[in-house]
Amino acid sequence: MILDRPSCFLAGNEKCQRITPNHRFQTIVDDFLAFRKLSVYMAANEISPRASAISTYAICGFSSPSAMGISLAVVSSMCPERKADFSSVIVRAFFGGIAASLLTACVAGTLTVD
Repeated sequence: MILDRPSCFLAGNEKCQRITPNHRFQTIVDDFLAFRKLSVYMAANEISPRASAISTYAICGFSSPSAMGISLAVVSSMCPERKADFSSVIVRAFFGGIAASLLTACVAGTLTVD
């Protein structure tokens, strides 16, 4: 993604080359697998506690395809006649979720101290 490396840098995460592919992995595949990869980095002491906190906030959120599907299913079940409207908006909501997760990580980076 275009925003993940600059936001990683702005959040103050010193391990952008290590962490940024994990954020992309979460956006494309799933957050559970991204958390698993993050736990491997944390267990091997490859990233600092501050970097792990920033990454945790970046991975949390509704910016994965499974979250997009869950959101569409929930709102479509509440109002089935508007399913086409929800389907047209869900992609924008996906990118909004990515931006919200990255901005939350930036705030976490400013508030977290080593």
